[in-house]
Amino acid sequence: MANKNIRITADVDLGIMNIYEGIGTNEQLVKSVNLKEKFDTFKKMHEKAVGSINSFNNLNRSINRGDCIKDKTPSAVLDNFNLFFDVNNFGLNDLKTLVHKVIEKCKEDKIIEPQVFTRDKKGDDSVKARYAGLSFNVGFDSGLGLDNYLNDKSSKIVDTFGKYIDPSTARDASIEFPTKTKTLTIDESMFNLLGYDNCSINNATNYGRDKYDYSITLSNINITNEGKPRKQDENIKIYFPGNKEKAKINDPKEKKAAIIGKSLGDKMQVFIMFIKHILNNISKDVSQKNTIHCISTCDEIVMLFCILLELPCFYTSTDVEKKVKVNEVLYYNIDNINPTKARIRFEEEKKIVINGYE
Repeated sequence: MANKNIRITADVDLGIMNIYEGIGTNEQLVKSVNLKEKFDTFKKMHEKAVGSINSFNNLNRSINRGDCIKDKTPSAVLDNFNLFFDVNNFGLNDLKTLVHKVIEKCKEDKIIEPQVFTRDKKGDDSVKARYAGLSFNVGFDSGLGLDNYLNDKSSKIVDTFGKYIDPSTARDASIEFPTKTKTLTIDESMFNLLGYDNCSINNATNYGRDKYDYSITLSNINITNEGKPRKQDENIKIYFPGNKEKAKINDPKEKKAAIIGKSLGDKMQVFIMFIKHILNNISKDVSQKNTIHCISTCDEIVMLFCILLELPCFYTSTDVEKKVKVNEVLYYNIDNINPTKARIRFEEEKKIVINGYE
């Protein structure tokens, strides 16, 4: 399934994401995902953290705003550009509190497994043993190298279009998504559901390692690339910049687009890996059935988005204690022991059964 052109749309009001595969008259809807339901479950599990936030879209807009502020864009600048204006009471401290409460609750519910170890050149065998027998396809965002906690033979790195527009850390990838010559389109409606206005990715076509043709809309600016590899793609430097480069932009239209682009970088890495995760789950390829598609990151906001989407994630961090490097790996997977989620699903299914007899 992953060897076909892919188009993502959404019904924003219903909170439904639709995944299509194929071209033109041969395009078929292969999967609809109820993101409203994911938000409802997330909120029930994390009521104290979520508070008055009442929808998948609203939560994403709040996270987007807080993340922009974390990335050195003052709230006054966001307000001046009318970015995430409907959630302008949500700030960086609110985001930090949300992240902390969600991660701590996941630890309490055993959905996140912490592993702490000191690092040597070969990594830690006791941590690797924890994941022995498991196969991972990893979208590597940032942080500790996989060889420190995963067996090389059981883990492969996936390069997605999300990594193309957010090339923070280079890693050799053995899998590409979309695959070579195939395209990925993410409709404006899907970006609306993810909390962004007037954005889209059209016909992002893979022509080999680090080489994509595409048309991207960021607010009122449309950018395209034809034939240039990433190192020669000036759009990446201008519209998906680091924080220092973003601060130097003076043109208002370009600055607004760059603020959005910087925010989109991490989110697209997670979201596109989420699409691959879903397609893998419905694939007829038996060899991939037991492979876990996940993200590896050292960014807590990235992990938060993974938790919202129920996408497996490794979060890594390093500290120094008494001149010794101490590493922590948090592994999130909703399929871990999870009595809270089981209870929520039982209650929801019970209501459906009871309503059927009324």
